[in-house]
Amino acid sequence: MRVFLLRGLGVEEDPAEAERIAILEHLCVEAKDTEGELHVSPAPHHSHAKFVVADARAALVSSFNFLQATRDNRQLNIGLFTTHCPDPEHGIARAVLRNWTSNTTGGSILDSLEQQLGRDELLTGPGVIRPESGPIGDPLTAFQCWFGQLHEPPCGWETLTSEAHRDALLVALRTAERSVTVTSGDMSTSAVDAVLVSYLRSALERGVRVRLLWGCQARDPGEQQRLSEQARELQAILGTARSFIINLQPKLVHCKCLVVDDWVSVVTSYNFLSYRGLRSGAHELGLKVYSHPLAVRLNSIVDPFLG
Repeated sequence: MRVFLLRGLGVEEDPAEAERIAILEHLCVEAKDTEGELHVSPAPHHSHAKFVVADARAALVSSFNFLQATRDNRQLNIGLFTTHCPDPEHGIARAVLRNWTSNTTGGSILDSLEQQLGRDELLTGPGVIRPESGPIGDPLTAFQCWFGQLHEPPCGWETLTSEAHRDALLVALRTAERSVTVTSGDMSTSAVDAVLVSYLRSALERGVRVRLLWGCQARDPGEQQRLSEQARELQAILGTARSFIINLQPKLVHCKCLVVDDWVSVVTSYNFLSYRGLRSGAHELGLKVYSHPLAVRLNSIVDPFLG
């Protein structure tokens, strides 16, 4: 088995960073005595994306820092795990790899991936896949499939990259008919700016229920207090609408999600209420899915955190 570990944005001043690098170097040495191969990127990629891809068929797109966080981390993280795809060449797993290779500098580890998967397969192909309805056989099966889609259309998806997340958030607030739920591992005034506030107000005036759930990655009590004050100011501006809900104190939340009208969901590495990753030009990766059951499930996860 070949294992590729892609290091993202590192925190040089973090004392644990040097320890993590030493562990990875030790793993590389041990791997030489096995039948498999371990490839670790020699330097961090300018990426904030969090994903796992197995055999270019199964994929996990998440908010979880796989090479940094531990099981003792009590923050809420959410990921989407996909396995079934009748056409792996155009499935989510390869789309994730293509997204990464198209938006970061690969170096030697990209060369290894190309040898494993093939350069054409890795670097070309559609980033958006057609909705998948599964195999259709006889006419009766075809009719049953068509009839079922009248009630529950097939699940479609597409990848989102970097700045496209901000656009997706504003479009959601502009077009939503019933509800918008946003979760973010952090919050900042640069993201929750006058433009976003105007879109929030517009959605609320149309009767849309808007919920914002945010966390804080800063350990400084002063920074946490500042964010709490920002949340209170936002509530004072928009809270006259009973359909606006926001937590006033930071929650143990690291997930980054967007759910619209119990139909469209985005699970991503991008903090919708903070520009901390994107301001430095870091690559962000998200998966946008059109599925009622998934949207309902994500909302049910968020519900306890917002009371």
